Amino acid sequence: MKTRSALLNTVVFFALIFSLAALYYLLPLYNLNPPPSRPVVGEIKEVQGSSPIFINKDKIIGTLTAPIVLHTNDEVSVGPASFALIKLLNGDQFKVLPGAKINIELYSQDNPKSPTYVFVENGLIENSASTSQLTNIIFNHQLFLLNEFKNQGSKILKLQSNKKQTTKALTLSSSHSLLPENVKLSLKDKLEQLIASKQEKIEHCFLNRIKDIGHVQGLLLLGMTIKPNGKITDVKPIRTQIKDKEMISCISSVISRLTPPEFEGEDIYFSYSFSFE
Repeated sequence: MKTRSALLNTVVFFALIFSLAALYYLLPLYNLNPPPSRPVVGEIKEVQGSSPIFINKDKIIGTLTAPIVLHTNDEVSVGPASFALIKLLNGDQFKVLPGAKINIELYSQDNPKSPTYVFVENGLIENSASTSQLTNIIFNHQLFLLNEFKNQGSKILKLQSNKKQTTKALTLSSSHSLLPENVKLSLKDKLEQLIASKQEKIEHCFLNRIKDIGHVQGLLLLGMTIKPNGKITDVKPIRTQIKDKEMISCISSVISRLTPPEFEGEDIYFSYSFSFE
């Protein structure tokens, strides 16, 4: 009996030694590859009112003693008797009004100077200070620049087809504030002309899928980067209610083959919103 007990103790001892050795060698490997952190997009500067606000699932009640840092993909919900003032890294500020819920995303997690998207899920927001042209608001399935939000946002373009109608809202944001305004406007005008010239191909993308999968409805928000040499890269859905990957890929392919004019300066970010009804 004593021999069996001694044998068991020996096995447990060596098992413990093996486990500690494994931790010793594996922990450094884990530390070399830590979980990716989410980039900071801004902060909540001020909270006023009697009802709580939520950042994701964290509850906050009362006034703040210090700003609360916000990261990309954070969700902010404000109670019915409160508001929150948010300042983004690009300097823009806006209020999340009582009863509202928003989600904040950075276009490129590798580039903190890329545009920020504020998705208004419920309620309203109010522009407090915006000059950067880097903050985009998605509200009621339409795309706005924050500094144009009071003026009903960006220009709306409509495309007609025999079977469906698409409404396409265009907004422009630049990562390079020193880029001359006339360059941005000429690029915007050129892109509008280029997309209009590809209307048939864009319609072909969704009409073909309607034929295969039936009715398609919802918002597709595409972002892209335009290089100084006129090449369009990094075309990707920023948010979509369209779940059909083939349709999204088809439209993205059409956009990526456009050839806007060359310009001097740094990369420019554009966003297009397609709403299928």
